[in-house]
Amino acid sequence: MRLEFGNAKNMNECKLQSEGIPLRNQLVSDKSDSRIRFVRDILYSSLPSIFNTLKGFLILPILSKLMGSATYGIWVQFNVSIMLMLCFTTLNLGHSMSRFLVGSQPKIRLVKDLNAILFLVFSVEIALGGILFLSRHALANFLFGSERHAVIVTIMATYLPLSAVNNEFMAFLRARRMNRQGALITIGKTTAQLLAVSLVALHTSEIVFILSSFAGVELITMILLSLYIYFSLFRQYHFKMSFENIPTYLKFGIPLIPMTLAHWVVQSSDRYVIGYFMNVSQVGIYAVAYTLAGALGVLLSPVLTVLLPDLSDLYERKQVGELETRFQRIQKYYVAIGSATTVGLAVLARPLIKVISSPEFIAGTQPLIILSVAFFFYGLFMLYTQLLNVLKAVRLMSFLWTGLALLNLGANIILIPIMGLMGAAVSTCLAFLIGAVVSGISASRSFHLSFHPKWLAQLGVSLGFMAIIVHFLPHQSFAGLLFAIFGGMVVYGMSLKVTGFVDSKDYRLGKRVLLSAFGKCGGVYVN
Repeated sequence: MRLEFGNAKNMNECKLQSEGIPLRNQLVSDKSDSRIRFVRDILYSSLPSIFNTLKGFLILPILSKLMGSATYGIWVQFNVSIMLMLCFTTLNLGHSMSRFLVGSQPKIRLVKDLNAILFLVFSVEIALGGILFLSRHALANFLFGSERHAVIVTIMATYLPLSAVNNEFMAFLRARRMNRQGALITIGKTTAQLLAVSLVALHTSEIVFILSSFAGVELITMILLSLYIYFSLFRQYHFKMSFENIPTYLKFGIPLIPMTLAHWVVQSSDRYVIGYFMNVSQVGIYAVAYTLAGALGVLLSPVLTVLLPDLSDLYERKQVGELETRFQRIQKYYVAIGSATTVGLAVLARPLIKVISSPEFIAGTQPLIILSVAFFFYGLFMLYTQLLNVLKAVRLMSFLWTGLALLNLGANIILIPIMGLMGAAVSTCLAFLIGAVVSGISASRSFHLSFHPKWLAQLGVSLGFMAIIVHFLPHQSFAGLLFAIFGGMVVYGMSLKVTGFVDSKDYRLGKRVLLSAFGKCGGVYVN
């Protein structure tokens, strides 16, 4: 046994040495535990994303089959408009919390900052809701094609502050890495929304009642979140509030507003342009294709939820090597799963639309193929921008998103009158491709980003086998479609293992994460 105070950096190191435990082994174990916690957080965060995606897929056939493309188009315009208003009215304070409320923080600071943020956001949303109510007839005519839909704008004014407050609560949970609690809350809310839509749609064809049920679920969620956070976490502090740190949050968040608005333009403005040059029914048809292509988001969303706080923490602790290793694994498996999703959607585009909607939506088949490629590039774009966020490259991201927004909007205005829905899909794909290339090059100047050539060969072989199997399997019915998807997944997974794309280190790490998630984690280190 050896005890050295002179060479030890701190008392913990002295204790380890006195107990005969090699310091390097403990540091390796700490790094392993950090990786497990990171991947486990992604696992928990994936649950609400899966439920949200399932909700979208289940709501889609309910509205499209029972109510037609026009009603589904109104549903889409409602949600797209809510997203637009939340882009600037929340002041990006939730994003700021993910940057500044990570790590060890005094509880008194947490509750003071959270209360100040909620007060500020809720006040802004109430003011905007009043403006919406006063201009409801004009907005209804612009958004939905008729003033008789003014009541929908009124629902929008009510829904907005509820949704904004809930978003801030969830951002706080993510910043504090309370991903298990956030997952359970989101799953409960998603299930309630799905049940509400299903029950209402079976009894009436009025979109007003469906949207009202959504607002009701949002209100209940806000009440439950408030009770949980304040009475479970901040029982003795819940009436404290301070605006002392708000300038710091605003300094980080407000410059991101142009980027957030540009993000909305790139992702959602095409619905407005389609509605202007075509009609609300075409908006519904395009939205079905966009929703299906966005299935890739179920894989990406949980990663992004955990990635920024985790990478920021590593960067602040100057563990850049671990940051790069962790990011490389995320990038590797995103490309694997994302490319498989893209190929699968391209092969199954027509039967997929036919099964989950009505014949009038078949016109979205070709746009779906292009959009599936677009969302693959979008995923890479989002991953690389997380690295830029870590570097606090706010100005660069704002310029990038603004340029992409102008490009996308201009391309939509030019191509949609000429090519119809395909014009919107091509514009989106072009914007996401450029975004992925530029953000990747920018991030590589500060971090070492690598993707081995042999991985591309292994992916190519695996994707080829999967595409052949899926193409020849029967997929004209719902059961056949599920069988083709499941069969393709099995073949692809086996091919990745056989070709060596999934190595033993990744396998052991995945096993430890699953065991840890169920409270049975062992102690094998994975480098």
